[in-house]
Amino acid sequence: MIELIPLLTAILKICIGVRIVTFTSTHHKIKPIYSILAVAFVGYFLGSAASILINGQLVTISELIVTAILTVLILIAQGNLAELFRGINKIFGYKNEC
Repeated sequence: MIELIPLLTAILKICIGVRIVTFTSTHHKIKPIYSILAVAFVGYFLGSAASILINGQLVTISELIVTAILTVLILIAQGNLAELFRGINKIFGYKNEC
């Protein structure tokens, strides 16, 4: 039987992957680098969730906490990875070079 911490981590990783996949870019410019990054994110998170659920991969409480924080950030950004990284750049004071 699967334990609670791995199950919650897998559910959160599935939520991240699905939210990124369902992002619609109606009012946003699509940049290829963010599309490639989104594919990598989806592949990692859905693959990791499958590994947890199928293979019983070990999960620590710290991974659950980091995944929960990232889930909240992705949901706030509405699945827009570019917006998420622009927000991080603003926090650290980097200027937009575009």
